[in-house]
Amino acid sequence: MSSRLSLTRIRIAFLIQFFSIGGIETRMLKILRAIDRDRFEPTIICARDGGLLGDAFKALGFPIVTTRGLLAVNRAIQAAEVPRVL
Repeated sequence: MSSRLSLTRIRIAFLIQFFSIGGIETRMLKILRAIDRDRFEPTIICARDGGLLGDAFKALGFPIVTTRGLLAVNRAIQAAEVPRVL
């Protein structure tokens, strides 16, 4: 691997509706706790702030961007929001 590639951190975004206690949210929290911070630079994009796991996500120290609170039925619109917030 070239030295340029080994020094570049890969920017990734995790899109989540709400910081509730659910299967996807719990799994995402485990992934973010174990992620290699030297290789990856994650950002969490959440439609609504708060929820029972909100403090756990904030404690990780990754940037959290809250969008305009779009509903789950508008996931396509919410996904279109990702480039704007990044």
